[in-house]
This record gives sequence, C-alpha cells and structure tokens, in this order.
Amino acid sequence: CFRSPSTLNVVDSLGPFDRTCQHWSSNETCASGLPFFASAEHGSSVEDWDKFCIHRSLDLFGIDMGKVCRCGASLLNEGVWHMSSPRLGLRFNVGLAQEAPTEDCPTEAMEVYRYTGHYEGGVTPSAR
Repeated sequence: CFRSPSTLNVVDSLGPFDRTCQHWSSNETCASGLPFFASAEHGSSVEDWDKFCIHRSLDLFGIDMGKVCRCGASLLNEGVWHMSSPRLGLRFNVGLAQEAPTEDCPTEAMEVYRYTGHYEGGVTPSAR
C-alpha cells in the first residue's frame, strides 16, 4: 500500500483522464509516481485497470481509494522514458511503501501493481 495522491476530486473535475502531471518539472513526486493517466471510468476490477494501463504501454498501476486507476512506468520500461533517465518527479518510488503492509490496504491508501511479463527492447509488448 502507498499513500494516496487524492485524485478523486481531480478526476471528477477533469473528466475521464487526469493530465495533472503532463508538464510536471518539479523533483517532488507527482501523483505518487503514477503520473501518466488516471481514470475512474475504465473498469471496476484489478484486471480491467491492468488492461487500461498496459494498453497504454505502462507497466505500473495503482488503485486509489478503490475508485481511481493511476498509471505509471517502472525503470524497466525504458521505452516510456525514451531510453533515458526519467525525471525524478515522474518516477515511482517503491521506498514509499508502508513499512508493515497489511493484507488489506486502508481506504485512504493506494494499492500498486506491476506488470511481470516479458519486456522486448525495453518496452512492454503492447507498445509494439
């Protein structure tokens, strides 16, 4: 579980996609390191939201407060970062995880998942 970026109000006000981090230049982490897309309209299960992010070639996703899916990219997903080092404010920091995670995340936390399949040429297969 990770601290929630509290995106429910942002997503409600912007429609299906949250582009808050689109022009982010700060070293402070934007959207808990899952900055690329957020949607409250594209699924209701872990499988739906996994497909939502993988379809966009993003290999990390978090479920924020059980209602909003946020997408991000790991360092393994080099294609997203244009084969360069990602900007600090857009990177996901696994060090922000709870020290003693419980079986169920509290409602104010975010559950984060990662694609564990094959990467081809530094990208997820859906990127090709």
